[in-house]
Amino acid sequence: MPAGMLKLKPDTRATVRAIDRLRAQFDDLSEPLDNAAHELTRRIWYRFAFKRDPDGQRWKPWARSTRLAAKPGQKLMLSTRALRDGTQFRATKKGLWLKFGAAYGIHHELGGRKTPRRSFAFSTRNNHRALAPADEQYLLNAVRYQLRKAALNRK
Repeated sequence: MPAGMLKLKPDTRATVRAIDRLRAQFDDLSEPLDNAAHELTRRIWYRFAFKRDPDGQRWKPWARSTRLAAKPGQKLMLSTRALRDGTQFRATKKGLWLKFGAAYGIHHELGGRKTPRRSFAFSTRNNHRALAPADEQYLLNAVRYQLRKAALNRK
């Protein structure tokens, strides 16, 4: 080694341990995804209460024929609470699933030839279903928080 030079060998053990913790978190994101699933499910309940889609737009009103066809004392499908209370986001290690509380939920979520779209779970971007921007941001923040905790070695 030339005179006046020092050889430095950095101690990378702490960095390697932090990277290993982060890698482990990427293998199992169930904790932040479970938190996000509960929050996204809660947001669905609010959308039913205020009759708004994930982007904040009001649902289209029921057709006159639908309102008149309802028998006295019978509730319209969206008012029975089966769809609202049974619809849930569920977390896995690597993602989220949406379970509809009633079979007809998909018809309201997507709309159709005769049924206007009354979305409560997904936004539409470029003709594809996606989380609304605010929901997506919440999900990303939950994952970022979990990864930050892992990087800082906090439980």
